Amino acid sequence: MKQLKLLICLFFLILTIPIGYFVFQTYNGLAKEETARLRFFAETILDEIENELVRLVHDEESRLVDEYNFVYQPLGSAHEGREPIPSPLSGTSEKKYILGYFQNNPDGSFHTPLMEKGHPVPDSSTLVVNELRSINSAFNTRRATGSAVTAPPLASKVQKEAPTKAEPGFEEPYLDRSQKKIAALPFRQQQNRVEEITEGQALRLSRQSTAKLTGDVSSLKVEKDSKSAPAIENETMLMGAGQPADVEVRPSLPDATTARTFQVEIAPLQSMLISNDRAFMFRRVVISGQIYRQGFVIKLKPFADHLAAAHFSAHPIAQYASLHIDAGTRNGILNVTRSGVDVADPVFSLQRTFSFPFDYLSANLDCSMIPHSANRQTLDIMMVVFVAIFALGFLAIYQSARTVIDLSERRSRFVASVTHELKTPLTNIRMYIELLEQGIAGTPEREQEYFSVLNTESTRLSRLINNVLELSRLENSQRHIDLQEGDLREVFKEVETVLGEKIRQEGFVLFMDQQAVRPFRYDAEILMLILINLIENSLKFGRQQPLKSITVRAWQEGTSTYIAITDTGPGIPRQALKKIFRDFYRVEGPLAQTAGGTGIGLALVRKLTHLMNGSVRAGNNEGPGCTITISLPFNGNL
Repeated sequence: MKQLKLLICLFFLILTIPIGYFVFQTYNGLAKEETARLRFFAETILDEIENELVRLVHDEESRLVDEYNFVYQPLGSAHEGREPIPSPLSGTSEKKYILGYFQNNPDGSFHTPLMEKGHPVPDSSTLVVNELRSINSAFNTRRATGSAVTAPPLASKVQKEAPTKAEPGFEEPYLDRSQKKIAALPFRQQQNRVEEITEGQALRLSRQSTAKLTGDVSSLKVEKDSKSAPAIENETMLMGAGQPADVEVRPSLPDATTARTFQVEIAPLQSMLISNDRAFMFRRVVISGQIYRQGFVIKLKPFADHLAAAHFSAHPIAQYASLHIDAGTRNGILNVTRSGVDVADPVFSLQRTFSFPFDYLSANLDCSMIPHSANRQTLDIMMVVFVAIFALGFLAIYQSARTVIDLSERRSRFVASVTHELKTPLTNIRMYIELLEQGIAGTPEREQEYFSVLNTESTRLSRLINNVLELSRLENSQRHIDLQEGDLREVFKEVETVLGEKIRQEGFVLFMDQQAVRPFRYDAEILMLILINLIENSLKFGRQQPLKSITVRAWQEGTSTYIAITDTGPGIPRQALKKIFRDFYRVEGPLAQTAGGTGIGLALVRKLTHLMNGSVRAGNNEGPGCTITISLPFNGNL
């Protein structure tokens, strides 16, 4: 048994290793899938933010050069020959994060479409115009000192780097990442473009270059005219200190009589941080060798708040994540805005620095948790069910093996017991027959005594054989019952006839009480066999007790008839009360070894009682002995 237990445990241990590895890999793969899903959504949020920057850059780079005037001439044949109309930039911007638009002229002067040439600044725009003028001065200072945020060289053609092929992530087989980018919209103008403008547009643009020079003329730099190559940001020249303050600088324009249209070169959009909360996004426009800078001022805090509110705050990820949008300044990293929940110890973090010209902005998305997918709940349930089935299967196999081995051991003991039980009466029968043959009895009385012993031993041998045959028939479902209506007097009388002599020889007293039992249907032969086995069991175990009494009492209650056999023997050990009706089970102990037996008597009682649709139970008395109670249906129906 110990060896079999060890083999079963070893088998399940070996089986647990690959199953445990499988479960580990399953959960590990699911965790990777959850992380990939979270990364996908986080990258999608940052991609959406970057896509909005794409649209902003695309819209601003598509503006006509003279839209930065108070009036402009729209493109298209429908507008040819008509008077200019108010510029769309002449009013307050719908984008709350744009302070306003202005143009920086070659001489450093300033103009904004919010004000018309020769007219006073509207009261509603005074504060904005003053701030734009201040930003223009700061921009001139930055250019003069060379601290501007520079862009790629202004050239007609820019070499485009080949994209680096990224290693495929875990989510690549499942997620179509091609949908995350705006395929038809490039991020920004990759090279200078050349447009044709009319003479009127050129005049409107150039007239704004007039500047009344005052004060610190020597500190003002003006761009150098170059007809052979486009001017670049760092190509500047210092205006002469002796130049009169009221000199009006005008570009040399084509003669209107010789050219009705001419070309203007427009550079990609670039940026300059004016302060910690203002950024100037501008493009260079080259016309007749003069460089104009047209752009708009972004309020960083409202801009970052807008990006967070539009693409992050309403997303479910905001319930367990935070979004930081930072700006890189000369003084270090400045946190512009923070949205979502506070994440002290993130389990997932994704950082993105946006492309030029917004490369001064970066976003960091931190998550406090990785949300579980719906598959994890299903997997958890299946794992619980699997572990439960695995454990129950192990216990069932272990218990079955234990039961089979226990039954095998009991069968082995049964064979030994039956051999002993058969050998004893056969030996006695043979001995008394030899005594009779040799005439040792001597007297007729002694011969009758020998014959009585022979009868008793043969009856004992017959009952033992009948019990074994009955058990075999019951196990093979070959035992049939014959229910006949009757009372218990005949059965009790037959039992007393069969066991009366043995009871007297053993010194026992038998009491039978069945007066209150009405006739009911039962199998008399089976019931008699049950009672004989129970009474013999009481005789066998109670012969060493000082009080030798057996009581058989029958009564009816409800729909059942009860028969109780009570003795004054040693009783049944508590731990064996539920085991004594098992096949071949014998109570361990010195008394059981002395009393002998085969271990099939009580098992046969249980099987025969169940055959009549009844039940049997055992219990110890308050005093000495035990009581075994049989319950049979009163109507006898099966």
